[in-house]
Amino acid sequence: MSAYWLGDTVENEVTFRSTAGVIADPTSVVGVAKRPSGSTLAAVITNPSTGKYDIVFTPVDEVGIWFYRVVGSGANADAVVESSFHVRASSI
Repeated sequence: MSAYWLGDTVENEVTFRSTAGVIADPTSVVGVAKRPSGSTLAAVITNPSTGKYDIVFTPVDEVGIWFYRVVGSGANADAVVESSFHVRASSI
């Protein structure tokens, strides 16, 4: 599990592929993170190249385990990615 400091920006890359295995753009991509308290934070999503999406959560403002989900849907590519990361507070 990746670890970040409180206040950091969390960046991840997601690649979508068609059912034939070819890198492709879904019609839509949405992402959301769930904070340890249960509230949510929407992702900022950019598409630097075909099938590649940068998923950014900023700022991570609660200490603990965060979970996120990214959903790509449409005729070209359907996929769901789920993962988690840990946010910790500085001791200094």
